[in-house]
Amino acid sequence: MKVAFITHTTQRGGATISNTTNLRYLLDNNLIQPEECLLVIPEGQGDGVYAPFTKKIPSTEMTLPFSWIFVGAAPGLHRKLYRVFKEIISAIIFLTDYNRFLIQHGITHIYLNSIVLWPLLLVLPKSMNKTIHIRETFDTSLESRLAKWCIRKYADKIIAISSLTANPFDESIIIENPVDMYASRQLRIHRDELKEKMGIAKDTFVISMFSPIGLQKGYDFLGGVMDMISENKKILFLSVGSVEKDSVILCNQLLQYPNFKHIPEQENTDELYAITDIVIRCEDYFPFGRTVLEGIYAGCMCLLPFAKGDDITEHQNYFDQTYLYPARDMMRCVEVIDKLYRRHPNGIIDNYFEPTGNVKEVSEKLLKSIMPG
Repeated sequence: MKVAFITHTTQRGGATISNTTNLRYLLDNNLIQPEECLLVIPEGQGDGVYAPFTKKIPSTEMTLPFSWIFVGAAPGLHRKLYRVFKEIISAIIFLTDYNRFLIQHGITHIYLNSIVLWPLLLVLPKSMNKTIHIRETFDTSLESRLAKWCIRKYADKIIAISSLTANPFDESIIIENPVDMYASRQLRIHRDELKEKMGIAKDTFVISMFSPIGLQKGYDFLGGVMDMISENKKILFLSVGSVEKDSVILCNQLLQYPNFKHIPEQENTDELYAITDIVIRCEDYFPFGRTVLEGIYAGCMCLLPFAKGDDITEHQNYFDQTYLYPARDMMRCVEVIDKLYRRHPNGIIDNYFEPTGNVKEVSEKLLKSIMPG
């Protein structure tokens, strides 16, 4: 058996970090051999964070689709049309060239690392066992409905990172994102030194948002929350991530707040999680994803929105480390922040969540799902 791991991006992000974490564990522990793998990355992006793996396992570049059918995708009709055009081009090349390449290299199993790759299910060889990983929440578009039909019909296995993302598919297997925050947990005792190095006062209560700056991530909501926070409170809102091209103006507006600091995305985030007291999310739905788990395992508290109808059953496992507020309700969000600030005047040194990672169980469960037996 031989599996092709197909990824939609080589840039740093939740899906990429999860995929590389799983691959590293499986290869390092000899649970899968290099010759049993083929890494497929998008053409023209370079190796990016996959650079260590392209040296270990066979890899190739292909023209891949990137379907914008998920909640939080950047807006713009022209972008959507461009993506659809790219999906059509990708399908044609698979049918005329790439499928033959996969067959020649003995591929028996296909692993698609995101729903944005769903169009491949329509054109990949029927003989290959196909698994798709649902990491995002579907939007309400026509293309999204087509994608869900296609996934049900052509995917042999459906893996979801949470019950929320699994919602459209009763037959899905829930496997959380792999997280290892041991280093960050150890660094929490050095928070004062780390803050000083970053130009942050030692007695500052840090609320961090680990996501690119953009409206789809709720940064406009965050601005409203900062407006309501009393200036005499030593609370800093820290944004960690890139700035979307159409969000430069929004970023500049946020930088006008004295209690806001932006750090471009960097490879080593252990120190940033170590100084963080609360990981906040500001979408208009329940976003139980990678940064939430990273925050919990790193020893932070998490503050998450929820909307009517959202499935928050998995949240029950983390009641002691997470707090909820109604999505887009600034007053309730500020109330929870005030409560946590008063309860932990010296910062949240540790949220008392015992484990610091879940990589072993997650990676082994993933491999068993992709290549059973």
